Amino acid sequence: MESPYSILIVEDEAVIALDLQLQLEDMGYRVLGPAESGPQALALAAQERPDLVLMDIRIQGPIDGIETAARLGRVSGLPVVFLTSHSDDETVAQAARTSPCGFLTKPFEGRALRAAIEMALSRAQLERRLRESERWFAATLRCVQDGVIVVNPDATLRFINPAAEALTGWSAEEAVGRRLAEVVRFAPGDTEPPAALQALAQNRHIGVQHGRRLLRRNSARAVVTVDESAALVEGEFGLRMGAVLVLRDATERLAREGLDAAGQRRPPAANTSSVPAMEHEALPLAQVT
Repeated sequence: MESPYSILIVEDEAVIALDLQLQLEDMGYRVLGPAESGPQALALAAQERPDLVLMDIRIQGPIDGIETAARLGRVSGLPVVFLTSHSDDETVAQAARTSPCGFLTKPFEGRALRAAIEMALSRAQLERRLRESERWFAATLRCVQDGVIVVNPDATLRFINPAAEALTGWSAEEAVGRRLAEVVRFAPGDTEPPAALQALAQNRHIGVQHGRRLLRRNSARAVVTVDESAALVEGEFGLRMGAVLVLRDATERLAREGLDAAGQRRPPAANTSSVPAMEHEALPLAQVT
């Protein structure tokens, strides 16, 4: 039965390339190539979009198989299985930096070839689904009006959505990789750590904490009152993957309840339609930069 998968052969030795082609066709795969050089492999991959690349490490031309695999990974994320008669530590270490799906040392048997291909295709499919899930997740969170920050187990930022960027004054480019306590800071007198740090420290979800005075970086409106909560993210077998922090601008809630930014009851005269649409405080910028 013909397989729906296509495989690109990158091999400059004609006899080996032909043998590979015949074996793959017997297994039912659609064969592309063979390409004899890195530039030819890059061109074929861009044109045909194979499901897998069988890449000889030592190929003719200006770039070797390792560099060709690295460029394929950067451009298209194609999975690669290296074919090599050079199994020395240095070569394997260089090839491993491209995150291949496997190695086959020449000469190899048909059973080893089939097993390497099936494992590589399976791994590539799982990684592709994971990347797609992450893109859906990130796109969804970008549309959420509440601020959402995802942190790793070591409390460094993994993700921050646009609403959280606006609340904290930190862009995603600046914030990702930094410690949460550096990005989410509260006004003097509020000594509790962000809810996500509490969740990680106490190994539990943290319910809504109302009226926290969040310092906004590099802004004339230096403090915004927020309600925050956090939930742990756990993987299989209870493995802790991090935590999610949710920040909600409390301005509208405070206005509805007749409270000021500090959570105190407004005087009757102030509790009218003249309540400003946004309830922010100003602090000296030296406290928030």
